Amino acid sequence: MKNKTQKIKIFAKALVSAGAEIGHFEELVADVMSVCTELYANEEALKLLSSKSLSFSDKKTLLKTMFGDFIGKETYNFLLVLIKNDELKNLKPIVTAAEKLHARHIGVLDVVVETAIKLDVKQIKKITEAIEEKFQQKIVAKNIVNKKLIGGILLRINDTEFDASVFGKIIRLKHKIYGE
Repeated sequence: MKNKTQKIKIFAKALVSAGAEIGHFEELVADVMSVCTELYANEEALKLLSSKSLSFSDKKTLLKTMFGDFIGKETYNFLLVLIKNDELKNLKPIVTAAEKLHARHIGVLDVVVETAIKLDVKQIKKITEAIEEKFQQKIVAKNIVNKKLIGGILLRINDTEFDASVFGKIIRLKHKIYGE
């Protein structure tokens, strides 16, 4: 049996593929996100659509009644696949993962900039420009504050980590000293 993260990646890939197939990934994701927002705001509907006691046919009818006039056929079909596989509860992380996959597909790097203090817009812009110049790609940067870093910076570019934090240096020094 696949774990939750693997399942999320599988359904995220399916969403990206569906978006590429119709040529409107952004519209598809906007559709799915509007459903996601409604379902998370109305927990009762989410419970019903995820319920083991309701038949798949009843869930299809309920989904059609709730969203049929507001979503496209591809969105409806994608949601049915999630319902059938009991994965509707993971809709939000699936969409987040799909957006990251799509960004990679179109050549945008996903960058997390971790620092001990919040960076201002100018600092983020300077880091963004340096990374874009180095990698010759457009990036989307997100600043996360992590006080454990003490100082310096920790960059996560897609799945690669560059640790220039004080905390990271202390840990590396500890490993050298104690041979861990």
